[in-house]
Amino acid sequence: MSPRSRARPLDADEVRRFIERELRPAVLEDGGNLTFAGLAGRVVRVRMGAQCSVCPSARRTAKHFVEARLRAAFGDEITVEAELDPPYFWR
Repeated sequence: MSPRSRARPLDADEVRRFIERELRPAVLEDGGNLTFAGLAGRVVRVRMGAQCSVCPSARRTAKHFVEARLRAAFGDEITVEAELDPPYFWR
């Protein structure tokens, strides 16, 4: 168990703020978008849009970037599930 592991439940607002401040700017730099979509226990749901919605590496970004950063901040038990938000012209 890592030193950052927590026994207490995650706070959705804390996770949302972390995503907005720490992760979203990096994704925006690459033309994508990342938003907090929800929290169920230790499962964080994110929505990926803009260029991410058509990028074949979006799910890898969710696992290898978003999940890794959230685990470093909130504990090793975090799992990330990503939803791809299709562009308006696909709806």
